[in-house]
Amino acid sequence: MLRFRSVAGGLALIVATGLPVSATTAGSHHVSVKPAPRPHSAAVPAPRASSHHRPAAEASLAGDGPVVRHANAFTADAAGLRPGQIEMTTVSTRPNLVTGHAARLAIRGLGAHDRLHVTVDGRDVTRAFHHVAGRPGQQPGVVEGLVRRLHLGGNDVTASATSHRYGRRVVHLRLHVHSLQGPIISGPHQEPFVCGTAGSGLGPAKGNDCLAPRRVHWWYEDLLGNFHRLANPGGAYPTGAMTTMVHGRRVPVIVRVETVVINRSITRLAVLADPHATHAVRGGVFHDPAWNHSLVYHFGESCGTGYSQGGDDGEISVFSPLSEIGGENITGPLLNLPTLLAHGFMVGQSSLTVFGVHCNQVLSAETLMMIKEHIVDRYGDVFHVIGGGASGGAIQQYTTANGYPGVLDAGTPLLSFPDVVTTAMTVGDCVLMKHFFQTHSGWNVIKQQAVSGLATSQVCNDWNSLFGGNLKPTSCPGAIPPSEVYNRRTNPHGVRCDLQDDLKNVLGTNPRTGRAYRPLDNVGVQYGLRALRRGEITPAEFVQLNRDIGGVNLDGGFMSRRESMGRWEARRMFAVGGVGEFGAINQTPIIDQTIPVSDVVPELDIHDQIRPYEIRARLNANFGNHRSQAIWSGVTYPAAAIPVANQWLSDLDRLQRAHPFRSRAWLVAHSRPAAAADSCRAGSLELPLVSCSVAKHAGPRQVAGGPLAEDTIKCRLRPVRRSDYPKSLTAAQLHALRRIFPTGVCDYAKHSVGYRSHSRTWLSFGGKRLYRHPVTVPYVLVRSRVPTRR
Repeated sequence: MLRFRSVAGGLALIVATGLPVSATTAGSHHVSVKPAPRPHSAAVPAPRASSHHRPAAEASLAGDGPVVRHANAFTADAAGLRPGQIEMTTVSTRPNLVTGHAARLAIRGLGAHDRLHVTVDGRDVTRAFHHVAGRPGQQPGVVEGLVRRLHLGGNDVTASATSHRYGRRVVHLRLHVHSLQGPIISGPHQEPFVCGTAGSGLGPAKGNDCLAPRRVHWWYEDLLGNFHRLANPGGAYPTGAMTTMVHGRRVPVIVRVETVVINRSITRLAVLADPHATHAVRGGVFHDPAWNHSLVYHFGESCGTGYSQGGDDGEISVFSPLSEIGGENITGPLLNLPTLLAHGFMVGQSSLTVFGVHCNQVLSAETLMMIKEHIVDRYGDVFHVIGGGASGGAIQQYTTANGYPGVLDAGTPLLSFPDVVTTAMTVGDCVLMKHFFQTHSGWNVIKQQAVSGLATSQVCNDWNSLFGGNLKPTSCPGAIPPSEVYNRRTNPHGVRCDLQDDLKNVLGTNPRTGRAYRPLDNVGVQYGLRALRRGEITPAEFVQLNRDIGGVNLDGGFMSRRESMGRWEARRMFAVGGVGEFGAINQTPIIDQTIPVSDVVPELDIHDQIRPYEIRARLNANFGNHRSQAIWSGVTYPAAAIPVANQWLSDLDRLQRAHPFRSRAWLVAHSRPAAAADSCRAGSLELPLVSCSVAKHAGPRQVAGGPLAEDTIKCRLRPVRRSDYPKSLTAAQLHALRRIFPTGVCDYAKHSVGYRSHSRTWLSFGGKRLYRHPVTVPYVLVRSRVPTRR
């Protein structure tokens, strides 16, 4: 039995005054003990089993209490703990999403003289639990423990506390343990799967999950900012090493780099550490006082269609030196990761959170969720997780915060887009416009630009060349044998490597054809409508464009008819967060950075400055404000946003301690520091603010009359009306438009088909078995019954 006497003063006061334990003990910014918002702000409804397909155990309620509550996604806490009650939950991940045969649990509400006893399937694990009352801001009455030797599947944890005052109180919690290689919530893995361990310096991969041995190495930074492998970590510190101040002591910049394969993803974690001291591991957990218990996580850009593990340039890639700029790591150097490491941040990256490998937002969130669990289990509490990254890396920050709140605490996206689905509309439209302009004469670059709405006529060409191939099922990694790749005639059941098949677990599959649904629809879209009204194209050109624009078929080829998705597909996109900013996005601070782009850098000119404002329009419409989002324009420096985001979170922690029952969204809005205001910048925070104009262009759908929010993925239709067009449109041309649009044209005064005011969060699409309908994964917290004093 474990007995606690050192907390008598704090808890005795609570009991004597009759205050709820949670209101007094939850005052830290540690993950396990932050004060919680009111239950309704974090509560997640229990999943409902489909009459056709019941969810598996990992997505079902994982506790029997006797009292079951839903923990806050960010704090793993809940309000309302009564005197004498104890509660238990996991703090490294949700109880039904445990990986790696270990889980960190917290037990709260313990009294000064409570005797604690904890078992897992009858095995005594009490000795694993220790007080955490000495942590900054932590109140007494809480213990945490890393429970090991868990087996795959269900594991039953029982904790009892016994005291003379309240007698014996018992809680039961079921943990569901998964393989460290997943899948957990993203649905069945893609097969085949091309391994990248050899190209990343890890040697040949082992098994179908592309495994490589876990490695830990040490690196030091020289005075010129270059990193070198430390051959003898236990030896004398290298001469000529860069130094930094840690707790008033100057130490060399020596970084511990761990490489491990998690969720089939090559993961690198780097943290400042003293190799002479880190052998003193407490309870099997890495410990070095230089770590500030915060993680800066770098998401990679672009958009690929999967079937690959991806890779990197070795351990050095986690430092992102300037020589590594390019590929899927454009923003790594701009985040100034070496300086962040020297200031105590842990830095992380992983190959399957590079969108250029897999453009799958659920797989990305799942991977980061598992990496965060690994860090909490092996390194200790993570106070803040701050995202960084551009383009596809920006999408991942928005979609993770929107769909899986609590995995990411803040984001600092650069060159943003709202989500994959609505960005794909621009790709599809530009593919069609490129085909149209190549097959029709008389459309000069000025007219092309007018109907696309983009900065120049070249931008659509770049969208087409960069990502048009993602609509073709034959866009497979070169290591997949051609004989296995889809061919309509010779191999109709082969591997399809297009966007929709990379996302088929999320998008759903047509039961009649077995093909993934594709969220593209241009029925009723009047391309170039605003250009017509402005006199930039003639009525004849407007009719010609809309008559011949056509669509992209499921094999990526041109077809004369328009693209169409069903109402069910549209409803699913809104329900599961395929259309972003309808979920929990207002619960995460975001500093969005946008820069003027030009045709000089073709890979950058697709990043129009209107995109953060599209996101803002959705925030305003869905939540009534945009106080969770700051927009920095001009020539921003991403490294400057990290400390401001960290300040925002620290201010939020303090505000939460003062207002423990406020919602997370309220806390985010009211803790926003002055440094996080909208501004125009020219570099780092040290430079003064400047004045600039933002080049807000548009996209093809906005020129067609669509809203700024760009969230109409399938428009509702109304009849063609003469009043919509200039007087120069003839009766014959009007008649032609009615033939082109027999079912009507888009009515953008109405919401999209499938629209719902809020999307669901924490969805599981299945593990090794795909769910027919995704289900919500709850964050279970179990409590004992309210005891009576003896």
